Amino acid sequence: MAELLDLYTETRQKTGRAIERGMSLAPGDFHLCVHVWIRNAKGQLLIAQRAENRKNTPLKWECPGAM
Repeated sequence: MAELLDLYTETRQKTGRAIERGMSLAPGDFHLCVHVWIRNAKGQLLIAQRAENRKNTPLKWECPGAM
């Protein structure tokens, strides 16, 4: 089953429409996203490098758990 994302206007008003995760957004469509960064007492961030065989942005750095 596909994951659906609610679509919003630029001012964060729900449009009543949804899009399947991974599909391109039409101009003027937005979806909400949250990133949580883990930092230790030294101020270092927990990051991970994407695998070389990933379909989207292989070998790029990201926040673990990001989709």
